[in-house]
Amino acid sequence: MKTALWGVGNHAKKNLIPALDQADNIEFIGVFSRSKESISQILSLYDCKTWNSPEEMLADSELETIFLATPPGLHFGNGIQVLNSGKNLICEKPITINFEETKGLINSAIKNNLFLFEAYMFLYHPHFLRIKQIIQETLNDLKEVHITFELPELESPGFRFNNDLGGSCLYDVGSYTVLTLIELFKDEKIVLDNISITEDKKNNIDSSGSASFLINDRIKSTLKWSYNSKYVNEIKIITSEKQYYSEKIFSKEADYRPTIEIINRGSVFREHLEARNHFVSMLESLTKITASEKKRNFEFQKIEDLASILNEMKSNK
Repeated sequence: MKTALWGVGNHAKKNLIPALDQADNIEFIGVFSRSKESISQILSLYDCKTWNSPEEMLADSELETIFLATPPGLHFGNGIQVLNSGKNLICEKPITINFEETKGLINSAIKNNLFLFEAYMFLYHPHFLRIKQIIQETLNDLKEVHITFELPELESPGFRFNNDLGGSCLYDVGSYTVLTLIELFKDEKIVLDNISITEDKKNNIDSSGSASFLINDRIKSTLKWSYNSKYVNEIKIITSEKQYYSEKIFSKEADYRPTIEIINRGSVFREHLEARNHFVSMLESLTKITASEKKRNFEFQKIEDLASILNEMKSNK
């Protein structure tokens, strides 16, 4: 899959470009950014090319796919450009911060017979796959699920506190917790029970929040997300007899070996999982998705389901 990256921020430099270069199914062709300094840095490290404008990049017949890593507030406009040029679109999360815009990208991809993929990398790590398995195994006995993702104050927050660029803690950080709930209970009934969102009036964004959901009318789930807090990245699963706890379910280094702690009547057992680069795993999963119309449709539905619940949460805050 001949791919270019559009947007070269710190996240792209640290995570996306190395993954694009390493993934077996990706041929990393080039990068585009308005920052000439960033482009020079990438070209000195990787065997790839660049273009003078987005239009020149999108007109390049060699390219099949664009990985869009511009700020969220630009995703809809940039994404429509990509899809209308006949290129497949991998989009950094959140795909947009507006339900109608997300639907617009999905409809454009379907109309142009292209695939659209929202890049939530954690879904493809053995860590998350094991957590899904635990939920399936304990579903009938499940009582509570608690999911938290909170970020400390960042030295370079990027778009996060800029409303014009799509700053929103719910869409940026909270979306991980919501998508986790959707993926863990995709065949179950999920109902929003309550939501609280804190507004940062100075920057005109939402800066933290919490929500409670009821699954199958009996399983309680609480989600928490925040900017400028202590760093928390964890899940807790409670059944009638056991408690499962694991941290770093979302962001983790490629060499990090996850652990799931299982507490059963006072005894503690730790299950150790393999380390893996989840950005590479995500990209390599695309081969199966793009080859199957059924899997592509599942991706469209997953994107729409997440956007729909986030929109409901935003509307009921």
